[in-house]
Amino acid sequence: MKNEELLLLDKTKKRIILTEEIYYFEANVVSSEKYILSGHFYLNQKEEEKRVLLVVSFDDILLSKEESFQCAFSYSESYGTYRYLTHSKDNEFRFSFTVPNGVKKVKFGIKKWNNKYDVEISSKLSLTNIKDLYKFNDSDMEILFDELNFIKTELHKKSLEDKNILSKKHTTDMDIPKIRQVVNAAEKNNFSQIESFMNIQNVLDIRFPLPKMRGWAISPDFAELLLREILIHKPKNVVEFGSGVSTLIIGYALEKNEQGKLTSFDHDMHYGAKTIQNIHLHGLESYAEVISAPITEMNINDRVCKWYDIDIKKIPDKIDMLIIDGPPAGTGFEARYPALPFLIDYLADDAIVIMDDGIRQDEKDICAHWVEEYPEFKSEYIETEKGVFILKKIKSV
Repeated sequence: MKNEELLLLDKTKKRIILTEEIYYFEANVVSSEKYILSGHFYLNQKEEEKRVLLVVSFDDILLSKEESFQCAFSYSESYGTYRYLTHSKDNEFRFSFTVPNGVKKVKFGIKKWNNKYDVEISSKLSLTNIKDLYKFNDSDMEILFDELNFIKTELHKKSLEDKNILSKKHTTDMDIPKIRQVVNAAEKNNFSQIESFMNIQNVLDIRFPLPKMRGWAISPDFAELLLREILIHKPKNVVEFGSGVSTLIIGYALEKNEQGKLTSFDHDMHYGAKTIQNIHLHGLESYAEVISAPITEMNINDRVCKWYDIDIKKIPDKIDMLIIDGPPAGTGFEARYPALPFLIDYLADDAIVIMDDGIRQDEKDICAHWVEEYPEFKSEYIETEKGVFILKKIKSV
């Protein structure tokens, strides 16, 4: 397949007016690979429902409910596999999906979705194979090899330095204690993570293996902290940014309380779909849901930020607990800053705000900004593997 396949819905028109009838178009795809469909649609800015409906079939076969989730789509009895399209301020929409095994063709159907006014879609759409985004030309390869050679040289120098430090000839009395200190700290942390995981297993009735923790996923000590806070405070409405293992832990904790609902927003439904599948495998549908919210640019507190494009109807009236573990730091400078100002009016009076990755400088600065801009909150730093900030409102005497 080409780097980007152009899909022309109508060669004679620049835009097509969508109706309640489904407009179909199709494209060839490669089995088991991930794609991005992008384009533009336009509607009245006063429109409350700023989205349209896209239904999907592969090789003219409707996917099962489980297969839909695996491919990052939703499922309904009415449409089968589907996806709501929402656009950014420049009217662009884009989303990614995974092609099922053995499939060679994808068929899309698009229509209005409860819109009062006309909805128009550009006749020109594009379908991109994600792996093709990372192909290099000759000049790119030369630059890449130069960078790799530089890194290789620096790593070789570092390796020699480390060998010198560890050799008896160059090791001073101070080096061995430092090395022992690092090893002991790592050993202590690993034991702490195992202890936290065992605590979680002892408290919760986990019915299916959990995904792996640590690395990009949350650490067991953060999961234990979430479990403890939920069991103590018994929140009814929990909102989370960034789905994953945390979504399951929160769902189990709410189930333990026999009350509450988690709404988790994820910008990448390739991973969000895995969480949705896990929610079903663990039987937590009554307590947790994952909603697609692509990252878009917006103005918050006079700052141009990138944040989740959220349908406000999906936000609970009063949020009792706000958990922030997304978006990734690579999204932008102080990527998680918008969380509190964006949802400040939705927080309950006794709401608790929890932010992971507090060990990073961006998160430390974000928390400092929050406390300065919203003096009704006080913050507490909890020492965990990745660091955690907990914010609560100061109770008036």
